[in-house]
This record gives sequence, structure tokens and C-alpha cells, in this order.
Amino acid sequence: MTLIGTLAVMTLLGAFMVLAGHLFSQAMTITRDGSRTEQDVMQIDAFVRHLRQDVWEAGRFEVSSPNHLMIERDRQPYITWRITRHEDDNGQAATQITRQTNDNPDSRTAMRFAFRPTVRIEGQGASVQLHIGEQSATLVSQRRLLEVQP
Repeated sequence: MTLIGTLAVMTLLGAFMVLAGHLFSQAMTITRDGSRTEQDVMQIDAFVRHLRQDVWEAGRFEVSSPNHLMIERDRQPYITWRITRHEDDNGQAATQITRQTNDNPDSRTAMRFAFRPTVRIEGQGASVQLHIGEQSATLVSQRRLLEVQP
């Protein structure tokens, strides 16, 4: 093999190594993002399930801001939902949601949910309008709905 042939082979191997490294990096990013998206979906599902149940049982609720919801239930502790935005471990914006009951104000017993999309809450009559990212859902209070009906 000649010197020119050896240089050509080494150039091709170098280019292959650069491309292989880039491909590996992209594969790891996709795997990480896919895992993070799966975690977000599970956290959002758990958050919505608990909030839906709380609103359904609400005798009264108060939305004092798009980041704060207080729910009163008959003969049960009231529930406070708080939404905050912060940076996660990777420096990306994330939503932190905390569900706390007044019978046990110890922060260790609070439910916490964390995911990337933004969340805001609006109160409307017998319902709560929930906005997650670009999606919206209406959660209805059974008791308040019956009170509004003639």
C-alpha cells in the first residue's frame, strides 16, 4: 500500500469516527428525551387524576391565581394545590405542583408532581378549567354542579 492510499484510509477512518460519535450522541439524546417525555406523561396523568377527584368532591373551591387552587370538601380536610415554575437538574424550565391537605401541614406528606409543560388553573362556576401546555380540560364539581342546576 502506498503512502497516499494509507492517508486516504486514515482520512476515511477519521471521518467515520466523527460521524459515529455524532450518531451515538444523537441516539443518547433521543433516548434521554424519550424517557423524559414518558416521565412527563406519567406525572401529568397522576396529577390530573388526583385533581379531577378533588374537584369532583369539592363543596367549594377558590382559584386565587392561575397558580393556586383551594378546595373545601364536606367533613374532610381542605386541599391546597400550588403550581410553581423552576429549572430542573438539566437547566430546563419545569413545572412543580404540590398538593397539600390542612390536616397534615408537614411538607413531607404533600404530593408532588413535576413535568415540563406549563400549567395554569381558572375557576368557572361549578368547574375548574385546567390548561397544560396548549391543551385544556374542564373538571367539574359534582356537588357544585347540582347546586347550579334548577
